Amino acid sequence: MQKQGQIWENEAQVDTESAAGTELLEACRDADGSLDELARLLLSLDLQEALRQLNPAQRQVMMLLFAQELKPSEAAKRLGCSVRNVTKHRLKALDKLRGLL
Repeated sequence: MQKQGQIWENEAQVDTESAAGTELLEACRDADGSLDELARLLLSLDLQEALRQLNPAQRQVMMLLFAQELKPSEAAKRLGCSVRNVTKHRLKALDKLRGLL
């Protein structure tokens, strides 16, 4: 999986921080300014790869809090741990994701 800032198109690497890369990203926007389906898919693949690099506890907490939209207290109850533990895993996971993405 490529790191953020790079998109592979027709097996040619495009740096999204360059003018050409910025133009490519802008071309992926719909009329209302939102990202089109392909751009959302590319971002989703990067996120999936980054989530795979979290440890199982961090990944589970992130899925409960963000994918299932549970409150920390609800996630803690489901996992059988304290809210403090959930918060610790969330903060460590977010820190790692920031470094990866």
